[in-house]
Amino acid sequence: MSQHTSGSSEVLLSRMRFLSVGLSVADVEAMATWYIEQLGFEHVLTHNFEDYGVTATFLRYGDLSIELVQNDTIVKVERPLPPNHNAVLGVSQLSIHVDDVEKAHEIAVSRGLPIVMDLAPYPPIQTNAFFIQDPEGNIIEVFKAEWE
Repeated sequence: MSQHTSGSSEVLLSRMRFLSVGLSVADVEAMATWYIEQLGFEHVLTHNFEDYGVTATFLRYGDLSIELVQNDTIVKVERPLPPNHNAVLGVSQLSIHVDDVEKAHEIAVSRGLPIVMDLAPYPPIQTNAFFIQDPEGNIIEVFKAEWE
C-alpha cells in the first residue's frame, strides 16, 4: 500500500493501536456528563492547561477513549446532518460498533436522543446503522457490521 523511500524496512506505525479521538467542545463539563449518562462512558481524568486556555477531559468505554477539549477561543463550524456531514473537513463522525444495533436504536429512541438518520441497512458496506447527534452537534454513528 505504501512505498518506502529509503532502504529501511522499519514501519513508522508498527505495533499501532488507536488511542482516542479528540472532540472540540464549548462546554466540557456538560458534554462529559452527556457522554457518561447517555452512552455509558467513564470519566478518566480532567486537566486544565491554564497557559493555553484549554481544559481536557478524557472518557473511556472499553478500549475507546474520547478526549473532550474546551478551548477559550473556540470557533464553531456548523456540520451538515447525515448523509452530508462529511462535507466539512476533519472528523465527520464518531463511529461506535455495537453487538445489537436494533436494541441500541430502541434505547436511543426511548431516551429521546436526537436521531439524525434512522436505522437502515447499507448492503454495499455490510452494515446496519443509525446516526445520533450530541448536544453540541457532533455526529455519532451507531452500527453493526458483518465484517467486525
